[in-house]
Amino acid sequence: MELKIYDAKGAQHTLEMNENAMRDMRAEDGLNAVPLDKFFENQIVKATGDITAVPDGKGHPTVLNQIAAQMGVSPRSTLKEVMNGGVHAATTGGDASITGRLLVSAMLLPVIENQMREDRSGYAAMLRQHAALNINLPGTRWDRPILDFKRPENSRPQPVAELAEPVRMLTVKSSQKSSALLGEAIGIEFSDQALQNSTIDFISLSMRRQAEESANEVAMAHILSLLNGDVDVGMPTLASVVRGGAAVASTLDSAAGSGKLTQTAWVKWLWRNNLRRTITTVVTDFDGALAIENRLGRPTVQSDDAKSKRIDVLTNVVNPNWPNQVDIIITQDPNWPANTIVGFDKAYGYSMVSSAALNYSAMEALAMRRSVKLRIDSASAVDRFMNDAWDILDIS
Repeated sequence: MELKIYDAKGAQHTLEMNENAMRDMRAEDGLNAVPLDKFFENQIVKATGDITAVPDGKGHPTVLNQIAAQMGVSPRSTLKEVMNGGVHAATTGGDASITGRLLVSAMLLPVIENQMREDRSGYAAMLRQHAALNINLPGTRWDRPILDFKRPENSRPQPVAELAEPVRMLTVKSSQKSSALLGEAIGIEFSDQALQNSTIDFISLSMRRQAEESANEVAMAHILSLLNGDVDVGMPTLASVVRGGAAVASTLDSAAGSGKLTQTAWVKWLWRNNLRRTITTVVTDFDGALAIENRLGRPTVQSDDAKSKRIDVLTNVVNPNWPNQVDIIITQDPNWPANTIVGFDKAYGYSMVSSAALNYSAMEALAMRRSVKLRIDSASAVDRFMNDAWDILDIS
């Protein structure tokens, strides 16, 4: 099937979609076929040698929109119409069904991905926003250098003689932690009967919802792994690396415990190890969040009499090494331990990594079963960056 695509300069390109092109699409990244529109965009760049020649939708319609227009496809088109090559299949020439099936993937992916990026309330978004580092890998292998902080833990800066080297405080070892990212997949299967009635916008809405739920489940699993550790990425349990072990609320204040928190225990915990980190974010379940909100002795304006003629001297702490505000992430993971509050400094807390190699879609036509499957794969992982940025508070 021939397609006429205009670039950003107004020049027309005749691009052929056939079995050879499909093999080239798969060879683009060596693992999975790139989306149809991205493949054609790459072809335009190769033909012109100019990356700005790719239409951005302002001067000329995007490549995806141009393909859809030539095939007579819109969001209201049924899947059967698109997979058969669109309403103009008889005039475009060649096997338009190949392009049609690839076009379905290309049209559905942006809708789903854009919704996931725009979702600011989901756990996946919160996980990205509170990460110290967001890393995108071209493949599935994740290598990290090892930072050795044993010397700064056990020594202090020392006087240095003239022209002498300073005491080494940090060692970045050449050895690395290496792990492979495991992918997650979501998919949908529809029969030939469904193809006749299901439209692109209906399917995109269904898959978008599925993608949201899947992303939230994966994100909550990542949050739990920051506490319990993850052997796949070589991350030990948090309790085994927290300086001094987990803090116990009843030890910080005898009035705390049994699921209840006091202002004294709360502030003492935030103050703990403040020279190494400032807790900006805490993770807990809903009961833990209520314990923080309803902590005993919490200062309130209702308990203050502004008209009181008191004898008082105002104080001003000059080194308030506690945060003015703490973000609370309430996890709904049923495996989260009760009466457990985890805090971290998001400037040094954890790294979040995702793999571009596994962010792909694939469509499979099953002639015998008279059905079609569409899948979207992704891969992500988290790893604690600085263990000193973390702490645990036990309110049991």
